[in-house]
Amino acid sequence: MNNLEKIKKLVIEYSEKINATFEKLPAFDCSIGLAHPYIEIDSKGNYNYVI
Repeated sequence: MNNLEKIKKLVIEYSEKINATFEKLPAFDCSIGLAHPYIEIDSKGNYNYVI
């Protein structure tokens, strides 16, 4: 499991605890459009929260 998958797993686990809907969660690794935020890891290993 890579770091992005670990982050995704944690985000989903925490969102279930607070009853956050799927629409409120960021996407992972690429944009789904319409200024929806997403999380990526760049080539240097930095985490980026992109809007």
